[in-house]
Amino acid sequence: MNARRNGSRLVLDHYLEALLRKPGAFPGSTALEQAHSAGRVIPVHDKWWTAAKAAHGDASGTRALIEVLLLARHMDHEQVVAGLAAAYRAGAPTADVVALEARKLADSDGEPIPPARPGKQQATEHEGPTASVTFLADWKFRPSIEQTW
Repeated sequence: MNARRNGSRLVLDHYLEALLRKPGAFPGSTALEQAHSAGRVIPVHDKWWTAAKAAHGDASGTRALIEVLLLARHMDHEQVVAGLAAAYRAGAPTADVVALEARKLADSDGEPIPPARPGKQQATEHEGPTASVTFLADWKFRPSIEQTW
């Protein structure tokens, strides 16, 4: 994202790694204001960020938003926004869930992914297994009986 301030052009992406280390500098920053003005940070970002801060605290929630903004280096903006919206609707304010949902959309060639049905306990044989994971790091490899020695 590019924006002008006093005749100079700032690129938000150049600052994201530094902001991960100092997330307190992000709220109210010129870079964030310019991102809003340019339409790169939109209301769904703000709603998800508010939920992430409520769930994980200000610093961790802000780091999570910065991680989401870093996804734009590898994915289309629209896919990241769709991932944010899906994660927000699911009540999962983590960057991992946003990345997973955005990747699902990317893999579907842009076709909408049907939302998960809350409260459903058993998957049918055509739907495959279900999982409830907050962070991808929480997903543990569980070998099947055939794979154990």
